[in-house]
Amino acid sequence: SAPDLRGFHPLPSQIPFLLDVFRENVNNFAQVGHLPTLTKMVRNLRGSDMTSLTPANEALMFSIYYAAITSMEEDDVSSHIVS
Repeated sequence: SAPDLRGFHPLPSQIPFLLDVFRENVNNFAQVGHLPTLTKMVRNLRGSDMTSLTPANEALMFSIYYAAITSMEEDDVSSHIVS
């Protein structure tokens, strides 16, 4: 069976912020994701516990989190992500 990765996702309130950071800091340069599709996928996650994500989309979300966080300054990560 697939491992339960729900506990590794950021808080639901942080996901749109990370998508915005990804849009500004990463996707503007690399164009690695279709932003309307990503935005729709994140919007559809509201109120769910991430179980609606396919394994491929879950991997995509983790790559977006990683790219967004690594593109941020350490102070920004501390103030916006780390609680």
